[in-house]
Amino acid sequence: MRHYSMLTAAFTRLKKDEMTRHGILMVAFVALGGIFNYGYQLAMGIILMPEQYGILVSLTSLLVILQVFSQTITMAVSRKTSTLKQKDQWTGIAYLWHRWLRQNLIISVVCFVLLALASPIVSRLLDLENIWYVLIIFTSIIFLLPISVNWGVMQGLQRFTPFGLSQSATYLLRLVVGVLFVYAGWGTYGGLAAVPVSFALVLPYTLASLKGLPKIGTKPTGTETRAGSFAGLTMLALLAITVMTNVDVIFARHYLSAVETGNYSALSILGRISFYAPYGVGIAMFPKTTELYEQGGNHRQLLWKALLLTGLIAGSVVLAYAIFPGAIMRVLFGDKYPLATPFLMEYAGAMALYAIALLSTSYLLSLKKTGVAYPLFVLMGIQIILISIFHTQMSQLVHVMLISAFMANIVTLPFVARLR
Repeated sequence: MRHYSMLTAAFTRLKKDEMTRHGILMVAFVALGGIFNYGYQLAMGIILMPEQYGILVSLTSLLVILQVFSQTITMAVSRKTSTLKQKDQWTGIAYLWHRWLRQNLIISVVCFVLLALASPIVSRLLDLENIWYVLIIFTSIIFLLPISVNWGVMQGLQRFTPFGLSQSATYLLRLVVGVLFVYAGWGTYGGLAAVPVSFALVLPYTLASLKGLPKIGTKPTGTETRAGSFAGLTMLALLAITVMTNVDVIFARHYLSAVETGNYSALSILGRISFYAPYGVGIAMFPKTTELYEQGGNHRQLLWKALLLTGLIAGSVVLAYAIFPGAIMRVLFGDKYPLATPFLMEYAGAMALYAIALLSTSYLLSLKKTGVAYPLFVLMGIQIILISIFHTQMSQLVHVMLISAFMANIVTLPFVARLR
């Protein structure tokens, strides 16, 4: 009876603790999406040749960097939505949604045209045989920017179930479509085409999930039209962290041999699990700390809970890699990428540190403390310079990533410590 009472009390506390409950919910959704995403990556790594797989991973990593723009949109819209929700201005939320959705439909087409014009340069940089690989992956931007607006409204309203479902569905569709396209004989083209197709298929669901919002008012309330003022430095901060966690794969494609690039790609795919596994914690934290900040509440307590959850999840991944690196690599990839195994724990450790730095940055941005963007951007430049100098071996790239991840936490710490 005593143990039953303790379990009941713990469950009751969990039900009342929205941060932990929603954090675990989003971790579960992100983990589900991560399983599908890694299923896609693993399937492509098994089906394609190492050289082809290196092309696919380098281009999907490039897309992750481009997704900074969509993440900025999501974060800016989420913050304004949270503010309007706290003030009970539902017509303002509807106005914000429709206005940003119209704007980003136009911007997405313009961005695709500009990226298409730049595709020959990108192809030469990555030593690709033609521009079609790049054009296919750039098509994703047409659907990604509108979806980002919808995701921002969902996050701001704390509608985490449709938000998480839509993101998980994106990766499930990418896996299914990618495998079908590759088996149909389209090779690397098919694997890449699955990315824009998955975004296109999820877009209608995100639109349907927000149909319950009220009709647009006759004029904006004023608060929602200033969402763009928050976006500039937010984009800079997110760009810095995103580049630092992805640029190594692009440089590996440029500097290392085709076989080493394939091995490094496999290393990055597995190592980034410690970065993405706790990603949902920050998603759940952001609108909650925004609301508490607007109300004058104690938002720091939520940060400590989020940091604890992130450390436990990311640390568990690193520990597993430390104990069973060879077994994990063999189970997932067989013997195709033997050069990656010795660096698995170090790379995962770097990504775990990046996860903590990203959480701290998201916390600061939720409080409109955007000054952290400047040191992160400087650190990004230092990392690129270091990789440009030290790139002849896989070990050098891994060590640069580890040093940069440690420094990312060093530069964010003073900003967090200053807050009351």
